Amino acid sequence: MKYALILLLGPGQKEIDRLLDLIYSLRVCQSLLDSEADFVIVNDGNVLLEQLNFVKSYFNGFHIIDNPLYGKSKVVFDRHASGVISGVDFVLENLDVQFAIKLDTDVFCINSFANRVKLFFEKNNQVGIAGTYLTWPKGECRKPAFLDWASRIENVHKKPFIKIFLIALMTRKWTSIRCHFFRKKMFSLALKNGYAYGVHIMGGAYAISSELMHRWKSLGYLRYPDLFERSYLGEDSVVTIMAFAAGFQLGCFNANDDVFGVWYRAPELSPQELYESGFSLIHSIKDADPDAERVLRDKYKRLLKTI
Repeated sequence: MKYALILLLGPGQKEIDRLLDLIYSLRVCQSLLDSEADFVIVNDGNVLLEQLNFVKSYFNGFHIIDNPLYGKSKVVFDRHASGVISGVDFVLENLDVQFAIKLDTDVFCINSFANRVKLFFEKNNQVGIAGTYLTWPKGECRKPAFLDWASRIENVHKKPFIKIFLIALMTRKWTSIRCHFFRKKMFSLALKNGYAYGVHIMGGAYAISSELMHRWKSLGYLRYPDLFERSYLGEDSVVTIMAFAAGFQLGCFNANDDVFGVWYRAPELSPQELYESGFSLIHSIKDADPDAERVLRDKYKRLLKTI
């Protein structure tokens, strides 16, 4: 079974340290040495990549590409969207996979997941992206999170052309006009196919089917990595809009015995509880306090030594 892991790597040693923890956990739980997983890292300015040299042999292929907006946009959200679009395009141009898993560096793996993702897409061929969607892993409704983004996303869709034109005039970046009309068409298709402003898969970790990636390619959605530049939308909102526009649905894959234990903050369950519930990819294993994050990560590392 062939699949790809796509990860957006920010600058700094902290991002490298988190990534090394993630790779360690993947190696323990997913037996990467015996799999055909390709790892695609979209680099957003990290200059410490030599520290990753020793892990390259763990994967079928280990690829590092540059984020096209690095150095051209200071907006982190815009660069994240560009990174995912570029990562998916690289996968389709260079690899032959059944699905892709998008990951952040603050993810930790505690169970195998590849076979379950493969079976989920086989049973739900109308689903293009699967992860934390309508509920959080403990079952709470995610509607408040949708409402938080609704007006911002609607404003992106309905932004007057004159604003786009004036920005293009000031920056001399005329491709923003092309992207404006391309986005408007995409929004119209998404709304026609059941999308509602604010709805989105939870970023951090989610699976993308091969069928959806190929549909994006055929529709031209991967042609412009700067398609959502100056939109200030999270990449999870962007891929959701793109999925609906392509005629696919989102799928919940975050209940007990599912793969994605993805929260927007540190998980509400202990590592042992998450493991016993069958979750595989846990997000977000981080803390603003470096010492607190180290304690949290040590708990997950101790769990791996027992399984």
